Amino acid sequence: MQLNLNEIEARRLLHFVFIGNCVINGNNTEANLTMHEALAEKIYALYLTQVKNVPSEEITDNLIAGLRDKIIDETEKFFEAYNDDVLRGGF
Repeated sequence: MQLNLNEIEARRLLHFVFIGNCVINGNNTEANLTMHEALAEKIYALYLTQVKNVPSEEITDNLIAGLRDKIIDETEKFFEAYNDDVLRGGF
């Protein structure tokens, strides 16, 4: 499969991946965590190599963790808005 995304669309895809992973982690079975975490790591690595042009041999767990930390910061506002809606009875 090949996706043609610009940098903004690719970053939004990472938001979906991170949020989806959070939802799956809420269902906390070991099989789900392992299976989905491996796919998330692969997508993060693809972003780094194809969007940020990082050579694949330079992709490390620390580099992926740093990207994930940035995605956490960027998606925090979505979680805050969701929690506010839930507390107000919006869902």
